Order: sequence, then structure tokens, then C-alpha cells
Amino acid sequence: MAACLLVSVLASACSPTLQTVEVTRVVPQTVVVTQLVTQIVRVNITTTPIPADTPVPGTPTPLPTFPPAGIFAIKFYPPLVLDYPTDQWVDKSEYNNLQMMVNFLQNRELESCVIGPMGPSGFWPESTIDKRLGSIDYQAQLDQKTDTGDWISYYFAISAPAGIIDNEIGTAHFFVKSNPAEAKKCRVAAEDVLATLHRSD
Repeated sequence: MAACLLVSVLASACSPTLQTVEVTRVVPQTVVVTQLVTQIVRVNITTTPIPADTPVPGTPTPLPTFPPAGIFAIKFYPPLVLDYPTDQWVDKSEYNNLQMMVNFLQNRELESCVIGPMGPSGFWPESTIDKRLGSIDYQAQLDQKTDTGDWISYYFAISAPAGIIDNEIGTAHFFVKSNPAEAKKCRVAAEDVLATLHRSD
């Protein structure tokens, strides 16, 4: 058999033994492939994935702006604000809520009494009266009964000196709402606040 191995290089007389030699030559290739696969597996094992909640550099998170106590920022009509005494009113606005317009003042003593802005929907009552609160001229519709039994009054800020009520949207208007028992006191307290309407800048 050894003689056949020596002769097989120069002649084809021992062709069965040549097949064995050819199979043996494949073995080093198999070893090389095995080493390559091992290296690939090691790379995958040592790879450290980036956590999904890792912040991306250079992308700041916007923070909501909260007005100081005593200043009621009117979200519908920037940059208009109302001044209010903090011992009488509490700001119930959700300034960080970008999905809903939650923006109103709640009276501390009169539990049903609230003041809030109304969006520019085109609503304008037919019967209104002129009412000056501070230096602000309002058109108002007072003490309207709602379907829930509450009383509501509407105030439309028409004019003021030196453009102090100018804003980015249009005529600012507000509602004042309470139950019937508190309606008169609520309206008096609310009108004191509405008299302070001005620009924050």
C-alpha cells in the first residue's frame, strides 16, 4: 500500500489510493472553516447592545413653562395673563398637558366658582351689555342657565388702552361659572380678576 502512495504521484495505476489521498487533503480546509466560525461566534458574544432608553446626544427634552403663583397664563391667547390673589384663587391648569386644554382658576371659598378662557370658536351672543372692568372694555352676557343647572356668564375683551390685550389669536373671551347659590359672589370675585387682563411682556 505504501508503494502505491509513492507511485500515485507520477501515474494513475493505483487510482483507489488516489481517492483516499484527495479526501485527506480536504481535512485542513475543514479545520480552517471551523476556526472562522469560532471567530464569528466570539464577535457576537462580546457585542454589547445599546439600551433602548439611552438618550440620543443633542436631543433636548422640552420642559413645560409654569407661571409664577398669582399669574394665570391664558393658553388660548398668548401672551395674555390674568393676575389673581392666591389666597382667593388656585390655578388648576395643566400646563404640561399638550393633548387637552385644561386652563382655569378655582375659587377657594366658593367651591363651584371657576374662571376660564374660551377658544376662538366664533361664538358671540346676540344680547350683550357693555361692561368696563378696570381699564378693559368688555361685552358681557350674564347669568345664563346651563343644562346642568349651573349659571354661566360670558365676557369678551373688546378694547383696552395701549394695546395691552393684543394677542396672537383674536378677541379673548372668558366664562365664569358656578351654581345658582354662589353665582352673585362668584361673578363679583371673577370680575376683579378679569379687570387685570394684560400682556405678560
